[in-house]
Amino acid sequence: MKIGKSKKTIGIVLSVILVIITLVYTVDLTKNDEDIHLGVTFSKVQAENFGLDWKEVYQSLLEDLNIKNFRLIAYWDEIEKEEGKYDFSDLTYQLSEAKKHGADVVLTIGHRVPRWPECFAPDWVDHLSKEEFNKKLLNYLETLVKRFRQNENISHWQLENEPYLRVFGLCPKPDVDLYTAELALLKKLDSRPVITTDSGELSLWNKAGKHGDVFGTSMYIKVWNKHLGFFEWVLPAVYYPAKFNIFVGEKPFYLMELQAEPWGSQDRFLSDIPIDEQLRVFNEKHLQNYTRYAKKSGFDRIYLWGAEWWYWLKKQEHPELWETAKNIFK
Repeated sequence: MKIGKSKKTIGIVLSVILVIITLVYTVDLTKNDEDIHLGVTFSKVQAENFGLDWKEVYQSLLEDLNIKNFRLIAYWDEIEKEEGKYDFSDLTYQLSEAKKHGADVVLTIGHRVPRWPECFAPDWVDHLSKEEFNKKLLNYLETLVKRFRQNENISHWQLENEPYLRVFGLCPKPDVDLYTAELALLKKLDSRPVITTDSGELSLWNKAGKHGDVFGTSMYIKVWNKHLGFFEWVLPAVYYPAKFNIFVGEKPFYLMELQAEPWGSQDRFLSDIPIDEQLRVFNEKHLQNYTRYAKKSGFDRIYLWGAEWWYWLKKQEHPELWETAKNIFK
């Protein structure tokens, strides 16, 4: 048997075994709604992709939806557009407004952070060798953390986003040594817990689960593939905590990305797709059902993914998702 086919067969067998274990594994999922912290990821970049005033979107999340838990994102290519020259103003604004409204923040930092194309390095690093790049990244992280570690409403750092995922994003291949160096630097600079993340459906978590103080994952239920088109993952709610107990273990368990927007093909941004087509793929019923499903899956925190889209729809005279979210966050 060829090596490639052998690996694929082993992967399939392991997946089947995992599903069987999941179905019989005893996991305590008894959590009251008030014990689960609900929040959203907010991306300035994504708001601007929709042609929105990002501050208007952010203020509406704080004031109209009354969000109290945010995952915010530090984009290296915006903060250090020129080597050694830092602009922290946008991130400072976000953190300041969160504090003003009593909101907790997970701050995502690094090279690979949320939203397409996943990796956000400034243009000036393009000519650097791998060793030089790593040095500049660590220097950026040190400057960033020193700048914001005085912010008391940052409860966690998320270091990189799904750093071991190979199959998604325009990024270099995973570098275990680099991630380990980043983590060591971060722990030296600050004592707050660090979240390490991995894909909910595309990874086993055994590598990422070894790092950090908290393990975070994603949950995408209705996805698109160029070969299959749209399809839905049909997994019992116990799948995620069972997988966590098998491959990670004794840590807090967060859902950092709960799908709350349609998955589009990578060559079409959502605003380029007719709204009726978007809403056939994902609508307010999906938002309600997916949130209920996530709450049954044993997570301590759940961050919804798609808030910028809800606001854009509202601007397009389709407020249904926004109003549904308002009820969810009551």
